[in-house]
Amino acid sequence: MPNKEDYQKNKEYYKQYSKDRKEQSKQYRLNNKEKYKQYYLNNKEKLSGYYIQYNLDNKEQIKEKMKEWKQSPEGKKSIRISAWKTRGIIDEDLGAVYDYYFKQTNCMICLKQFKSTKDRHLDHDHDTGEIRYICCNNCNCHLLREKYNI
Repeated sequence: MPNKEDYQKNKEYYKQYSKDRKEQSKQYRLNNKEKYKQYYLNNKEKLSGYYIQYNLDNKEQIKEKMKEWKQSPEGKKSIRISAWKTRGIIDEDLGAVYDYYFKQTNCMICLKQFKSTKDRHLDHDHDTGEIRYICCNNCNCHLLREKYNI
């Protein structure tokens, strides 16, 4: 086990070593998915008990990490895409749709500039889930009224 002085001398080496080990572990897990799946199935009760106890013991830390993650760009993207999926929006690459969605600065129907991110809506066909427009709230409501003759 390296001591603190060795670590300071070789800080870059240890960082790279850590990255390499993580990558090796990731590749091993990908190459041995069946092995991991079988282990999980054989030890499901033991593992679920461990996870429950871990969550109870580290409740505050987990809460803080989730709060940070939700504010990160990755977290915001994941939450938004998940919300779209629950609303029935279907697309092959929702990640690309998300990127385009946030680059869009004007309504595609009335061409007015969005005042805030809350004013931007992803309009879609409620029957097929197909995406139609990125539009402002007014245009989105107008399309809905037209469809249902309100």
